[in-house]
Amino acid sequence: MAYTFLLESDNCLVASRREVIMQRSKLVDEIHFLVNPQYKEEDMSIFNAMLEYILPISKEYHTLELVQDQDGYHDYLKFVVPFDCNLSSEAGDVQFQITFTFVGLDADGKCVQKVRKTKVGKLHVTPVAAWSDIVPDSALSSLDQRIIKTQAQINELGYYAQILN
Repeated sequence: MAYTFLLESDNCLVASRREVIMQRSKLVDEIHFLVNPQYKEEDMSIFNAMLEYILPISKEYHTLELVQDQDGYHDYLKFVVPFDCNLSSEAGDVQFQITFTFVGLDADGKCVQKVRKTKVGKLHVTPVAAWSDIVPDSALSSLDQRIIKTQAQINELGYYAQILN
């Protein structure tokens, strides 16, 4: 199962199958983009596709090249995004759009650049529980001790690194 968007002829991205995407999920969920192979007499299978997105909290802009799945989906081209990226790093509505580009030669040998942009779509990322808000102070003492021990080991390693240099 995957979160699936269908790109319609008016360049709207419509979620045809929604899934719950948890914040900081990685390599377990996928997004599929289904695209009609023909758009205004253009063969979309020869276009490159780039996902552009903005994270909901930091407003950071990112891009990710989409990979076209060789099998497709029924009569559609299928582009896949595995969640091995920053896409689920922040909870909220991730805004995105897709840019399709093609650079080639026309019949006269002249360079032709073709670009298709989509409207903005939204992908909801559900926040994970903030455990620090519900863990009682009595449970933190052992954790605090581990952190202090780790910091001491780091400092000791730094001291030995200075001696060796």
